[in-house]
Amino acid sequence: MIDKLIDYALKNRLIVVIGAILLVGLGIRAVTNLPVDVYPDLNAPVVNVMTENHGMPPADIETLVTFPLETAFNSLPYVKRVRSNSTMGLSKITIEFQYGTDIYFARQLVTEKLQMIAPTLPEGIEQPFIGPISSMFADAVEFTLKGGDLFEMRDFAEWYLKPRLQTVPGVSNVTPLGGYLKQYHVLLDPHSLLQYGLQGQDVVDALKNNNLNSSGGFIEIGSEEKIIRGLGRIQSLEDIAAVVLKTTEGVPVTIGDVAEVEIGAYVRRGSAGANGEEVIVVNVKNQYNANVMKTINGVKEVLEEVKGDLPANTSMDIFYNQLDMIQKSIGNVSSAIFIGAFLVIGILYLFLNNLRSTLVVAVAIPLSAIFAFFFFRFFNLTINIMTLGGLAIGLGMIVDSSIIMAENIFRHIHEGEDFKQAVSNGAREVGHPIFFAILILLAVFGPIFTLQGIEGRMFIPLTLPYPQLFWVH
Repeated sequence: MIDKLIDYALKNRLIVVIGAILLVGLGIRAVTNLPVDVYPDLNAPVVNVMTENHGMPPADIETLVTFPLETAFNSLPYVKRVRSNSTMGLSKITIEFQYGTDIYFARQLVTEKLQMIAPTLPEGIEQPFIGPISSMFADAVEFTLKGGDLFEMRDFAEWYLKPRLQTVPGVSNVTPLGGYLKQYHVLLDPHSLLQYGLQGQDVVDALKNNNLNSSGGFIEIGSEEKIIRGLGRIQSLEDIAAVVLKTTEGVPVTIGDVAEVEIGAYVRRGSAGANGEEVIVVNVKNQYNANVMKTINGVKEVLEEVKGDLPANTSMDIFYNQLDMIQKSIGNVSSAIFIGAFLVIGILYLFLNNLRSTLVVAVAIPLSAIFAFFFFRFFNLTINIMTLGGLAIGLGMIVDSSIIMAENIFRHIHEGEDFKQAVSNGAREVGHPIFFAILILLAVFGPIFTLQGIEGRMFIPLTLPYPQLFWVH
């Protein structure tokens, strides 16, 4: 079989060249579209379930919410482990499924279980909800807003910047931290309430009932239809103060008569700082299996667009960018590959002292690498330090075969044989030994493909480039 392949390649050199050019084009296209990351996909299928009940102490959250939900989730199929965390007013449960479980199937299982268990929770508990899909290395970009008013910067991050960033393809979640989350505060005066015969619940009910827009249909005026709306939504502090609680002898009693209305902040349980200054930190997370490079570049474009809309005296500073780590890691491995290739070419020329033989081996290195990238797509591989490391080792092994083949052909030419006959005879002599040597090398790496779990996720991408390189070689 090897002899027939050699004869076919020699008789149909044009077809071989065209096929090589075609594979180079496909490989270059694959390289530009392949996702780039630091490590292979090590994410276990994880689903986060959160339940809020503001004001409930951690002990009650653990007993009344976390424990019943955790017990129910333990009965799901393919569950590896369930972890929980109960804090003031919040229960967070993390369900980790076995490797290989489809993440969307896992979320469906959790959703169905929630529908069964949620009605049995105590009255007043808010509906449990499932968090967004995220990865182990989910933090894509983190940046600060500093220099301005903490109220305005947090408002800008929460209501303007966050919606813009969530439109970027690949962004899973945007979390602003620090500053003051603006609220309208109604500070009741107990003496005024007692004087007018009112209670705190009366104020709460009045605010709910007077913060609504209503629809009145439409009326026809000539050939036009006019929409009727009742505008009652609160827009300012004055609107809150003017809400009527009751009437006494025809005189309205408003919230402004029994309370002080002001702008305040939501109760804080933490803050964010940088270089001794309180700032707003915005954390942008990427989606599960998203192209990190495209996501980060999209986030950077949005941040450039919104710089002109920043609040007064506010500056923006990116202090963490996963793309920098990816580029440095990939750059280090790529540099090692190029240095190794140049060393091989230099040493080969030094010993053979023949430019043609050296170029044959030198061309095999980039061509084999480019061909291998084309097959990365079929195995759902990304460009990362493990796949590039495997590529570097595989290229070294390929060079061994190329050197043996080129040196043997060079020997036949040096003995005076015709060039075509020398190529045929030299390739035939070492073709079978090289082929079986490659099979032995592939067999050595076979046990790695039996690894399961996170070990398999880490080391199988290191091994996959070998058969791809040898196939195209």
